[in-house]
Amino acid sequence: MIGASLPVTFVDEFSSNVMMLSQQKNSRLAPYVSLENQKAEYSYFDRLAPVEMGEKVGRNSDTVLTDVDWSRRRVAMQDYAVATLVDQEDKLRLIHSPESEIMRAFAMGAGRKMDEIIIGSALGTAYAGRYGNSPVVLPDSQKIGATDGSTFSGLTTETLRLTKKKFWEQEAVGEDEQLYLTCTTDDLINMLRQEEAINGDYNTVRALVNGRIDDFMGFKFIRTELIPNTTAAINFNPANGEVGAVGGSILAGSHRCFAFSRDAIKLAVGRMPQGRVSERGDKNYAAQVYYRMTMGGVRMEEDRVVEILTKNL
Repeated sequence: MIGASLPVTFVDEFSSNVMMLSQQKNSRLAPYVSLENQKAEYSYFDRLAPVEMGEKVGRNSDTVLTDVDWSRRRVAMQDYAVATLVDQEDKLRLIHSPESEIMRAFAMGAGRKMDEIIIGSALGTAYAGRYGNSPVVLPDSQKIGATDGSTFSGLTTETLRLTKKKFWEQEAVGEDEQLYLTCTTDDLINMLRQEEAINGDYNTVRALVNGRIDDFMGFKFIRTELIPNTTAAINFNPANGEVGAVGGSILAGSHRCFAFSRDAIKLAVGRMPQGRVSERGDKNYAAQVYYRMTMGGVRMEEDRVVEILTKNL
C-alpha cells in the first residue's frame, strides 16, 4: 500500500533530521561518458572507419577515389519515473517536511539508474546498421580475465598492464587521453595489496597514505557496487588474460568490471532528472512527490571498451 510505512515516523518530540540509509547518492559514471541531447524515440550516431592514403603514381595521373566506410549505432529512449503520496494528516504529525527528503531520495535513485544505463550500455548488446536492428555484442577479444600471472585473481597491476596493452595495440586511445576503470570495493581493496600501487614511487596519489586509489597506470578508478557478475564459469589463459582460451577458469559470480574512454559510451538524454510536488484532489489533496527522467545509452565502439573479469574475493 502506497505510503504504508510512513506512520512509523510519527513523533511526539524527536529530532527533526531525517537520516538517509546507506546508498550510492549520485551518478559516478555520467561525468565520464559522452552526453547527447535526444528528442526522438530513437537516435542514430554515425561512425567513420579509418581511411588509408594511396600513392600518387605519376604526374597528371587520374584521381583515385576511395570508398569511405560509414556505420552507425542506435540509441533507444526509455522513460523512468517514481512517485509516492504524503497524506495531509500525516504532515500534522511530523516535525520535518517529508516532501523534500523524499525528493532527495528519488534524486539519489535517479543517479544510480543513470549508472545502470551506462554499465548496461558498456557491457550489453549495441544495435548497429542503417535502422539500428543489427545486434552487436562485446566480443571475447575485448575481455580480459584478471590474473596474477599464474591464476585467476582479483584486480592486479598485471591485469592493468594487459588492459592498457589492448587499448594501445588497437590505437583505441590517444597518447594523453584519460582511461576510466569501473570496479567494485573488492577490486580496489585487492589493488591496495599490490606493492606497486601503494608505493609512493609508483603512484603520486600515495594510496597507502590516503587509504584509496584514484588514479594509477593511466586509469582513473570509479568505484560502484552496481557492477554485475558472471553467471557461468568461463575459460581463460592466466598467462595473458585471454578469455575463451584454455589454461584456467573464471568462476561464476565474478565481477564484470570494465575500462573505457569517454567516447566509448554515449548517454543520450531526452529529459534530465526532474521532480515536482503537487496536490492530488482524487486522494483527499495528499501531496504527490514525483520524479522522472528519459535516457538511453549505447556502446559506440568495441575497441574502446575492455571488460575485466575479476575474482569475487
